[in-house]
Amino acid sequence: MLGLNLAVRIPVTFDVKKLQRDLALAEKFQMATHPLKYHNGAWSVLNLIYSGGKIHYTHDDAYGPRPGYGSEPPEKTPVLSECKYFNEILDSFDTEILMARLSALPPGGRVLQHYDPIESVDFGMMRLHIPIRTHPKVKFYLGYLRQNWREGELWYGDFTFPHKITNASPVNRVHLIIDFALSEKLLRYFPNNYLRYKEYRKKYRRLQRNFVWYEKKLQNTYDEIRKRISI
Repeated sequence: MLGLNLAVRIPVTFDVKKLQRDLALAEKFQMATHPLKYHNGAWSVLNLIYSGGKIHYTHDDAYGPRPGYGSEPPEKTPVLSECKYFNEILDSFDTEILMARLSALPPGGRVLQHYDPIESVDFGMMRLHIPIRTHPKVKFYLGYLRQNWREGELWYGDFTFPHKITNASPVNRVHLIIDFALSEKLLRYFPNNYLRYKEYRKKYRRLQRNFVWYEKKLQNTYDEIRKRISI
């Protein structure tokens, strides 16, 4: 839309069988419920690289310069000692990784609509996704557009725009999510003049965020009316 490209496919593909093999090894570690409130209790995460090498995502620095990235330098967690292919993938980027984690949403799970504060090239960061296990019945929207990211693909998404997920499939949907400081090496795969549209994305981001606010207000009003009618 208008060359804004909220999702960009990076032309790299990973071995799905190896990804799913390492996922089975990683699942021996206990995933933790995502600490933020934007889900129905089913969203869980397991860190591969995180502040101080912690396995579980704590989000205990919500008011820091990079909310959610911890107060210590990022380090590999013990999970990577079991997962050679994940380790190989992360090392292959040869650029600073702020955080890497597995994000899982089981059948019936919902990540409610929200937007992240700084996870965008426009704010000096890049968030990449590698779907490990997914299904056509997973409904994933970014910027109000439905996304179709296939297993083994590599995608950039601008998650400072509204996004939500509903897993209406029979499988546990799992993505490997990697957050980087802005990388010129990876930017070369983006559409020409991508950064030139920063100001357009800024206006579009504000518009969509305002729309989220009005949606919530409308829903709250509707819920209140229903509550009064039922009394």
